[in-house]
Amino acid sequence: MKAFVGLSFSFLLYFVSWQAVFANPLFHSAGFHHIFNGTDYRGPGEHLANTRSAFSSDGKVVVLLELGAGTRGIFIHDFDSQGQAQEVTIPSEIGGIILNPGLVSNGDGSRVFFVAETADVNDNINLFCMLNGKTGSISILRRYDRAAVEDPVHMATDAAGNYLYFNESDNGDEGDLWRIDANNLNPFVPPERVVEAYTIPHPSGNLGRFVGEFDVSDDGSVIVFFVDGNVEADGSLISRYDRDLFVKTVAGIDNLTHDDQNAKTGVRISGDGSTIIYRGNNDHKDAWMITTPDAGVNAAQRIDETHHSVARDR
Repeated sequence: MKAFVGLSFSFLLYFVSWQAVFANPLFHSAGFHHIFNGTDYRGPGEHLANTRSAFSSDGKVVVLLELGAGTRGIFIHDFDSQGQAQEVTIPSEIGGIILNPGLVSNGDGSRVFFVAETADVNDNINLFCMLNGKTGSISILRRYDRAAVEDPVHMATDAAGNYLYFNESDNGDEGDLWRIDANNLNPFVPPERVVEAYTIPHPSGNLGRFVGEFDVSDDGSVIVFFVDGNVEADGSLISRYDRDLFVKTVAGIDNLTHDDQNAKTGVRISGDGSTIIYRGNNDHKDAWMITTPDAGVNAAQRIDETHHSVARDR
């Protein structure tokens, strides 16, 4: 289901517009349920704004990260309830919450992951945290020094929430894909490397450099990801940044694109691991592309052009 979130949203908007014009009795007017109001939440002028959010795959739990001027809050809303979102208690050890990787939830919202700094501003430590979206309790999964494990850029998890996957920031060196065993609460266990970019033969003719956006199937057996490739065999960097799509299964890693296009983004995989979509390039136009893990190189098909592509053609 998650692979088609963006597409389904556009599809929904299309039908809402269709209903407005033709008043089709098969469709009902859109309804909205107000779950949080951050205005003056902590007093006059102390506003909170929804900065990041995560939905459980079953659609029953949403977690909101709210930030204001010197304020913060994490809120949980259970859609089986009609009440307002409830604020959870953040442990005193947790300082600022790192926005870039956002929040990611497992299937039922019982495990929601985020990354934070310690409350001690002199530390150089990232805290990988796990929130129980049912009870509101927060556990610190791992404590990693930034010198050893760089800041995460993207995160994903399997449906059960057994593993938290993340990729490192690209600080001019190779960036790999890692995972943390969420069932092991020892905060000092190092992460497990899932994909080592430098070992991947890149279709540009060199080796991979950086694992970019990625997504994981519900059971964690299929991982789809982008790799930028500009590393020579001797480890030196060249000026190419070809971004290509790869998939990792139990059989190994396969390359799915070789089209010399760098503007790929938004990769998602269906829960069963059978279907991959991403925003790429087709006939020199931005478009949503669809493929499968076993489709082979450059076998992706265009789903639809984006709004911007249509505008350029007019």
